[in-house]
Amino acid sequence: MAYFHINHLSETLHMLTNTVVILPDFNPAEGIQEPYPVLYLLHGFTHDCFGWLHNSCIARYANEKKIAVVLPSGYNSAYTDMYYGQNYFTFISEELPAFLNTVFPISKEANSTFVCGNSMGGYGALKWALTYPERFGGAISLSGSLHAEDRILGRSANSGNQCEGIYGSPAKIDPNTQDLFVMLRNRIREGRKLPKFSLYCSTEDKQYLYQSSLDFYAMAKEYGLSVTFDDGPGGHTFDYWDPLLPKILDWCLSIAQKAS
Repeated sequence: MAYFHINHLSETLHMLTNTVVILPDFNPAEGIQEPYPVLYLLHGFTHDCFGWLHNSCIARYANEKKIAVVLPSGYNSAYTDMYYGQNYFTFISEELPAFLNTVFPISKEANSTFVCGNSMGGYGALKWALTYPERFGGAISLSGSLHAEDRILGRSANSGNQCEGIYGSPAKIDPNTQDLFVMLRNRIREGRKLPKFSLYCSTEDKQYLYQSSLDFYAMAKEYGLSVTFDDGPGGHTFDYWDPLLPKILDWCLSIAQKAS
């Protein structure tokens, strides 16, 4: 397993930022025969690119499954171009992939590109996939905070001053770019090809989080999309999320293999 910590200057953010890239082991004498399937794994509130690395076994899983993993830093932005702050969504969804695709042997094909996130990152993963659906074979939410208005209503950790920084004062959500349910409806009306979706949330998590996953699942099913929802015991912790990662990586790789 090769682990790269990149401290790089972002033209979008106008500052240095950190990204981690994990590549499976390979034989240098043989080289890399083809680009690796790639999973962009987004962190939750309070974390950065090291959150998954320090709190899960993602590096070992990625090496075993032979898939590249990209861990960006979105900080507490809710993966949004902030009203008072940096344009984190533009950075992660546009500038970062363009940069990484020139440096690392990762796939540029939609069916071999995936996005996943936990909590705030689950929202970010689905937002990215619904903004640019043709770029992904699958999108996964782990205990995602999927109703953006929950932040304004004070239910989310992004509420209060964090919420004003993201959405302005008074806070206002743009439904076409920030409400996942409006975005999903819009993509359907536009006739866009959508990736497969997979949702997870523990039965012991906060009720509004569990309900938001059920709501997205129900809407996706109503439109006839490929979507799954799994629950089970556990909290809003890596003890629940980490054991799901091998299953998620297998799901991604099965999509990539079927398309090859």
